[in-house]
Amino acid sequence: MYAAPKHTIQESFKCLLPITLTVLFFSVLVPGKSFATDFTSTWNSVTVSNPCVGVSANYTLSANTVNYNSAAIPVGKTVVITFPSGFTLSGITGGTMNGATIVGITTTATTVSFNVPTGGSVNKSSSFIIVLNGIINKSTSGNYQLSMKIDNASGTGSGNQNIYAISAASQFPITPNATISLTSAGGTNAQTPCINTAITNITYSIGGGGTGATVSGLPSGVTGSFSVGVFTISGTPTATGTFNYTVTTTGLEQMRRLLV
Repeated sequence: MYAAPKHTIQESFKCLLPITLTVLFFSVLVPGKSFATDFTSTWNSVTVSNPCVGVSANYTLSANTVNYNSAAIPVGKTVVITFPSGFTLSGITGGTMNGATIVGITTTATTVSFNVPTGGSVNKSSSFIIVLNGIINKSTSGNYQLSMKIDNASGTGSGNQNIYAISAASQFPITPNATISLTSAGGTNAQTPCINTAITNITYSIGGGGTGATVSGLPSGVTGSFSVGVFTISGTPTATGTFNYTVTTTGLEQMRRLLV
């Protein structure tokens, strides 16, 4: 009996695994070079020569640059200093940056703008001083904080600036003007005492930004003294004559004088 031959088919299967291609991106940090262009920078202080409402004063701004080459401030870059809401700028006579005279100052009611003058450039990681001379404010009393933006070495405008946000270090006060008013009885400020006879005390209330008072023009034996907001004139005159006296408030505020 004939047996038919057997045929065997052998096949093999290969499982192909998915191939994942990973591309790695490398960044190289070049020493001394920064690719960031906007920098959050810091204030040192803001001081005002006379912080009284409505007077002319010099404002001294001290600030720093950060430790990147791009944060340096070359000559010709734009500086914009912004005063806060409530502070009304009504005048300015000039200024300096790092001792160099600023030319071409532009102002609005709340901003002072200029270009960094020749001799006023700032290196990275350095402090610098801006002085604004003869600023006159028409503001209410209170505490105010400055902000400032300065184009840096990386370019011009937003994205290329040193940013000085408002902070406690950029705060400065504006104080109310002094007030003075007679608080003793009417006529006490126009007495006719006899020599060697004590006068009736004359008192004045010192308010607003006044922190004290002085007096001039009194006869010998009569003096003035200040305590807790009250200025008192008292004593015994030892000279004859007519004596017109002047009481002047003291403090950082604008002085008020009362001539009697």
